[in-house]
Amino acid sequence: MPRLDGWPPVELKPGSILRTFADHGVEFVLIGGVAAVLHGSPAAGDEED
Repeated sequence: MPRLDGWPPVELKPGSILRTFADHGVEFVLIGGVAAVLHGSPAAGDEED
């Protein structure tokens, strides 16, 4: 689905984002689908809130 703001689609890579946060000492709280999957939920989570 094309984005409504005219920007090209971006592939979300949560592992890369979270690793960068950890490497730089950034404290964060992960919620939503990605957090659920990390806690063992069978639901596919591909977004971050």
